[in-house]
Amino acid sequence: MHRSLLWIALLLLSTIAFAQTSPPAAKPALQEGWEEIDQRMVFLTVQLSSVETSLIAVNNAIRASAHAQSVKQGEANTHLKGNELMDRNAGGPVSWDKFYGKTAEQFFYHPTKHSIYINPDPTPQRPPQLDYIYRANSQAAARAEADVAALGNQLQVLSERRYELEAQQEMLWAKISFQALASRELEDKPIYRFAPAPSSTEPLAKQQADGLGAISQLVITADGATAYATPRLETQHGETFAKLSQALTDARHACNEKLLRLPLLAAQLDDANTDLGRASAISKRLAEFAQNMADAHNAATQADLAQDETRKNTMRATLQQSLMGVAESIAELDGATHALATAWHVTPDVKTELPRVTFDWPVAAPVSVEAPKSVVAASPPSSASSAQQVVIKKLTITVEATHAGMNPVSTKVMLTKGQTFQLFPDETETWAKGTGSRRGKACTYTGYPNSMSNKPVMQGANWMSLRWRVGSTSEAVESGATITAAEDGELLLFCNDDKPTANTGEIHVVVRVP
Repeated sequence: MHRSLLWIALLLLSTIAFAQTSPPAAKPALQEGWEEIDQRMVFLTVQLSSVETSLIAVNNAIRASAHAQSVKQGEANTHLKGNELMDRNAGGPVSWDKFYGKTAEQFFYHPTKHSIYINPDPTPQRPPQLDYIYRANSQAAARAEADVAALGNQLQVLSERRYELEAQQEMLWAKISFQALASRELEDKPIYRFAPAPSSTEPLAKQQADGLGAISQLVITADGATAYATPRLETQHGETFAKLSQALTDARHACNEKLLRLPLLAAQLDDANTDLGRASAISKRLAEFAQNMADAHNAATQADLAQDETRKNTMRATLQQSLMGVAESIAELDGATHALATAWHVTPDVKTELPRVTFDWPVAAPVSVEAPKSVVAASPPSSASSAQQVVIKKLTITVEATHAGMNPVSTKVMLTKGQTFQLFPDETETWAKGTGSRRGKACTYTGYPNSMSNKPVMQGANWMSLRWRVGSTSEAVESGATITAAEDGELLLFCNDDKPTANTGEIHVVVRVP
């Protein structure tokens, strides 16, 4: 009996020793056609999955809070319907796992020699690292529920949290798309680093080299623009989308202008059966995605301010698709550029290095802290410098008709020269003059039509219109217009009237710093 126990003990010890000296389990081999996924992209996707888990928790809390409060039942039902549509993803953005799967498939799955995987008949492809991301996010749901519980059942607070999470989500869509492109390291490829050398001294060969140079410049400019934009997404992703869109559109236009001036090649630009025609079509698609990216973000912002959840989600889905479309188009254009180089026998002249593409997009101060939802001013600030500085994303200001240029409403929003902002007054609200011939006559924020006054304090805008002022600059409010501060100062709002004491009514204005 003792001998048997001894053998069992020895067997256990030997098993433990073997386990301690055995090498760790080998990393699962990649499936055929897959290459290693960029680890930065995996990390960003873990962040995206966590943000979306929090967003689901916030949306559930908003739905429950709206139902419990039953404030204006018709509005509550509309809000609930919007959230249910979002939950079913009816026209909204795809979830993080589908977004990751599509990105991974497009950039890291190569069943053929194509640089970009085009799958006309989608087949299930489980990308590497998906299980790891699921595991990394395993505790996110419980954490998100706890975070939402800490916010309480206040619709205002929950809505502001949703706004913040959706901004983070959009930023991560862009970062993941652009990181997939960055993993190709286009800037280090000889075709983009060195000047193209023609295959001979013939005019056609020279124009082919010039044509390849034009397309190469487009590729490396577009790639550089996305890389330059990426860190700027952290502060003002909406403004960055607009600047990136303009950069890509300008680069495509410059490329086209060069190609149209090459008479031996220009005819091929519209011929999809030629390599140049295919490259031209891809560049056109790139410009379209770039424009859609900026327009969709603006449209989603407008829909959010109008509390139109269905339209907001549709536009955010377009933004998501456009960001991926930009990255895919640049990568496809890279493949088309190499195909042209092969067909035209153009090689890089390693003795002539091209200058690196640079960018300079002025970006306003970071937007990081959420401001109060509503502020009502009871008295004018003594000076712009005396106002407490509040760095915001979005807030609502109540402007009473009794506040004119001499006693404006303080928004507590301190702007620096060159910083942009937008104003969205409630177009359904009215205010009225309290004295004179128009006593009691209501008007919207645009004031009484065709009533511009020559009085110095009211020049340049209709009587009783809503105006803004930063420093010495003052103009009538144009809803949704992007305004650039001409100097440093606090943003002030007021009614355009010289005798406001007896005026009645108020207008709520959403202030947004993109």
